[in-house]
Amino acid sequence: MGKYFGTDGFRGEANKNLTFEHAVQIGRFLGWYYGANQGKKAKVVIGKDTRRSSYMFEYALCTGLMASGADAYIMHVTTTPSVAYITRIDDFDCGIMISASHNPFYDNGIKLLNSKGEKMEEETLLKVEDYIDGKLEIPVAERADIGRTVDYVAGRNRYIGYLISMSKYSFKGKKAKVVIGKDTRRSSYMFEYALCTGLMASGADAYIMHVTTTPSVAYITRIDDFDCGIMISASHNPFYDNGIKLLNSKGEKMEEETLLKVEDYIDGKLDIPVAHRAEIGRTVDYVEGRNRYIGYLISMSKYSFKGVKVGLDVANGASWQIAKGVFDALGAKTYVMNDNPDGFNINTDCGSTHIEHLQKFVVDNGLDVGFAYDGDADRCLAVDEKGNVVTGDHIIYMYGCYMKERGKLHNNKVVATVMSNFGLFKALDKVGIEYDKTKVGDKYVYENMMQTGNKIGGEESGHIIFPTYATTGDGILTSLKLMEVMLAKEKPMSELAAPMVMYPQVLKNVRVASKPDAKNDPDVQAEVEKVAAALGENGRILLRESGTEPVIRVMVEAGSDEECEKYVDQVIDVIRAKGHIVG
Repeated sequence: MGKYFGTDGFRGEANKNLTFEHAVQIGRFLGWYYGANQGKKAKVVIGKDTRRSSYMFEYALCTGLMASGADAYIMHVTTTPSVAYITRIDDFDCGIMISASHNPFYDNGIKLLNSKGEKMEEETLLKVEDYIDGKLEIPVAERADIGRTVDYVAGRNRYIGYLISMSKYSFKGKKAKVVIGKDTRRSSYMFEYALCTGLMASGADAYIMHVTTTPSVAYITRIDDFDCGIMISASHNPFYDNGIKLLNSKGEKMEEETLLKVEDYIDGKLDIPVAHRAEIGRTVDYVEGRNRYIGYLISMSKYSFKGVKVGLDVANGASWQIAKGVFDALGAKTYVMNDNPDGFNINTDCGSTHIEHLQKFVVDNGLDVGFAYDGDADRCLAVDEKGNVVTGDHIIYMYGCYMKERGKLHNNKVVATVMSNFGLFKALDKVGIEYDKTKVGDKYVYENMMQTGNKIGGEESGHIIFPTYATTGDGILTSLKLMEVMLAKEKPMSELAAPMVMYPQVLKNVRVASKPDAKNDPDVQAEVEKVAAALGENGRILLRESGTEPVIRVMVEAGSDEECEKYVDQVIDVIRAKGHIVG
């Protein structure tokens, strides 16, 4: 123990043993020690308890920190563990908690935490004491070097979200076996009841998250140790379509082997028993799961969104009760459109498949940025402040660059698909970022990430996967990550997206008798090679089989639409001349 700092900080009766001058000196030393002393601007986060003198010490510490050139982030009234958590998670140089713990109100204390959120090292505390005792001299900051204070209530909110996300149980009952979510289309309610009936008849408990997003079901399935998760949604399709998505216990798409067994049962190839008496399952209202996911999203943001005007198009879909609450909690001024689902209007002339409406909405309302989701919110497209569309390829580029700048881009690589725009690859080449190309489908992007450890990837459509945080594409998470880049770099979306220039693209589908025969025809391949040679480094051609239809897709990206049309038609003419086209 030192002269001033004991086992739990510098404690004493306010303005007797522990004075405001002490607080200024502590701030002065820490601001210099972690800042100018290391050739940078220090970032220090501060929390306090509710005693009267805590406000005085908070201001004194901030004064000292700013006088030494440091920025002070104020979490206001909060707990010691919340300061420790945020110090560690948000990469602060150190943290300060103003509290005397269980002591009476007239006592107070200053607890210092290192960058890991742990009690500060004895060696550093002794240096603080030397400065308090006048044994060290440190310079003051001047002009633009003087620090600032930042309202950081967002940090406290993130800690609250983190705590919510930690509980594996609803406090109303025990853990269930299967969790179910649905989107807003009329038929989703029917399918929810049918699935619950089947689950209970087989002895399982069905936990119902109600209207929620696909990524929220994936998150809760994984975090709460469910046997599997079910999402009822047809994503971006119209209301009269629907779908049943099955997730394994890790929140990933269910294994092919299990899906084949489900199909065998549907086809009458398997017999299974029904439950009787006390073995019959039950349904449990599990809106808590959705709330926990909301808390998790809030905890993801490193920054307050205060002062940022954000537009959201929730597509009359699954995110309509989630997205706005998240942005509001983080301090944004949130403008929402298409948030009145009626069972029939999901994806109807709205959302990420009709981005033109958000473009106009952002410009007309003078917003800083806009985000559009699809029906189940597993994809996100953005609109910059000028009304320009920011595609999934732009998002991969921007966040890939952001990760590389911070030394966090594993393998120096992002993951795209063969259908990603040629402009993405050109832009990545310029900044020295490598890339893997997978088959079309977020399933293949995720598989690549699991095999390689790559940390960012997705599709032009806005399916973006951050495997550190989610097992599926997550539209709301993607929008939060884009906000992080904007706020961290203090640049508008238009400037961040500008280096990635989209190449004109023409894609045509050709119905054929045999996909392999048409694709592998020597004359067709020769024409493809001829086009590729003509395009050189200024474009590309892609010939691929559809995974769901009897068609060959011919795609060309080049400098103009006319050039794309010409080369696509050249290849299709050869496919036709060789007799492969039907219908």
